Amino acid sequence: MSKKSILERSKKKYKLNKVHHIKRKEIKIKQKNEKNIIKLFSLEKIIQKLVKNSALTRFKRFCWVTGRNRGYYRDFSLSRHVLREFAHKGNLPGILKSSW
Repeated sequence: MSKKSILERSKKKYKLNKVHHIKRKEIKIKQKNEKNIIKLFSLEKIIQKLVKNSALTRFKRFCWVTGRNRGYYRDFSLSRHVLREFAHKGNLPGILKSSW
């Protein structure tokens, strides 16, 4: 299990992302459409002034059972170990062991 402080930090980053997501996206769209270099730099400075932890790349996802962040399947919100266990037990409907 991950440390609780790390999980809380990740939750905080996720909340920050929710707050600043729309503003960041609008600025990025303006950047793509802008052709003037000076305006591009000014838009980049605006993005840099936003909270650093509000960027989606700063947010990590964790397995809700084990707290593991590696080997994470986003569709199930589970790590690979727990996904395998749940699939064998039949707790995940529609998931079958492959055979050919």
